[in-house]
Amino acid sequence: PGAGKTIASSIPVLLTYNGSILALDIKGELSMVTAKFRAETLKRDVFIIDPYQITKEFRMTTNKGNSGFIDYCFNPLDWIPDNDFERDR
Repeated sequence: PGAGKTIASSIPVLLTYNGSILALDIKGELSMVTAKFRAETLKRDVFIIDPYQITKEFRMTTNKGNSGFIDYCFNPLDWIPDNDFERDR
């Protein structure tokens, strides 16, 4: 922790590589620094899966409420049927 790995390696790659990237970004640092640049300059589709809403406040305050990104959500409990017969089989 605190060794500068994000700044030294991950962020430069995200800002220069123009291909598809899947990044595990637990703290939200990578998306907060690079998402807008990748979307606007590199013309890449950027999807931020943020189940704990870590980056939502940042995106709202830095872009006056309109970050240009769509919030997606996924709740695996939604897949549990309401019907007792279907659920308990």
